[in-house]
Amino acid sequence: MTYEELYKMVEQGEFDPGVLYATARNNPYLNERWRADRIRKEDAFRDCCRGLATSELGQIITPQQFSAVYNLAWEEGHAHGYLEVLNKFGELLEVVKQFVTPVG
Repeated sequence: MTYEELYKMVEQGEFDPGVLYATARNNPYLNERWRADRIRKEDAFRDCCRGLATSELGQIITPQQFSAVYNLAWEEGHAHGYLEVLNKFGELLEVVKQFVTPVG
């Protein structure tokens, strides 16, 4: 997975669960379906970021290291959407590269 590939997926709305309209909010079934879809897409985005980290660093980073970087990017960017999270994640990967010797 490259940054450009993931960027294109985000731009195309692959991880966007859509808008939960006010009428659906009052319907527990639709509300739960939307929430489950949102969680599934967030997990898919996280998995793609893990693939990007592996690709960029030339090695597999530990789950704890990945979580530290991803969670910071998510915290700083998710209010503005997946593109902002991806941008923050990319910036953080550049910092991590300074401390990691690529393997492979």
